Amino acid sequence: MLARQWCLYANLACAQVPVARRRDFISTQVRKLAPFNDPEWHAAYTGDHAQVWMWSRAAVRAGTDAALDARRLHCLPESVLRGEPRSNGTELLSDRDGCEGRCWKAGNLVANTWWPQVPGADEWAVFCRSAGMQPGAVPEPLDLPLSERAWSQSSSVAQWGQTLGHYRREAIISVAAAVLLLFAVQVGGIARLWWARHGVQQQLVVERSAISDVLAARNRAEIARAASEQLMALHDKPSQLALIAAVSAHLPGNGWTIVQWFAPDPQHVEITLNSPRPDPPAIVRALEGSGVLHKVTANLAQSSSNELLIRAEVGSRVDDNAGEPGTVDGGSGP
Repeated sequence: MLARQWCLYANLACAQVPVARRRDFISTQVRKLAPFNDPEWHAAYTGDHAQVWMWSRAAVRAGTDAALDARRLHCLPESVLRGEPRSNGTELLSDRDGCEGRCWKAGNLVANTWWPQVPGADEWAVFCRSAGMQPGAVPEPLDLPLSERAWSQSSSVAQWGQTLGHYRREAIISVAAAVLLLFAVQVGGIARLWWARHGVQQQLVVERSAISDVLAARNRAEIARAASEQLMALHDKPSQLALIAAVSAHLPGNGWTIVQWFAPDPQHVEITLNSPRPDPPAIVRALEGSGVLHKVTANLAQSSSNELLIRAEVGSRVDDNAGEPGTVDGGSGP
């Protein structure tokens, strides 16, 4: 409890101020009104009016037991612990060190002041007129006991603001500790993820090293298989000499000459024939019917009307008993 003599009083109209912003409004007004640089305050509310008592933090610290931290004290002015609110009128209360005057209008404490002794008639008249009330005779001071509970509770927003103001240092430390704890949790999670990722990478390195020889052997086997398949494909086809003999044996008519023989791959041949009377359809029918060649095409060469260019795929049957060709590479037909 803070004795009334340590406090200054102000009645502030807050009708135009939102409830959530009233604490800031009161703080601003207290800094303007207080004649000291370190004001603290307590507010009680009646409707849209704030009844504010203010005091100097340094003065309270100077009068506090050295073993206590004045910044952590939650002070209540003596005025809110003595007496009860009234609807209207004036009253004079006595306390331990003097007298306190109060002026009420519609339950609102419009004026409150303190004297070290019972005020004189002039002092009382000035006090009443400052509140807009008609002065009368100085009343007898009322000796009322202190209550354990304030007669007017502060609004929840203002009360929380005042409480936080008293415990600002502890609140800052708590918030900082919570932030550090959250940061530590995040860092710990990141560290765990990094370590797990590192372990997976190490395991991958070990696994890759273990199967590298197997993969190399597999690659060599696939290369060898491809080469073997190519060799087996060559083995299935007849030799070029046998193919030339077979084609020569099945060419129709006489007087033909093999001018050029070209095999771009084991499955295909290109043959240039020369004949005085080339007959492309007859040659195609003869070679297709022999089974030696398939998909045979015969076209007159652009360089000479006596030459045919034959393109075909090598067949699966070569008649080794077809007999000897009449002329190969420039000879005469059979």
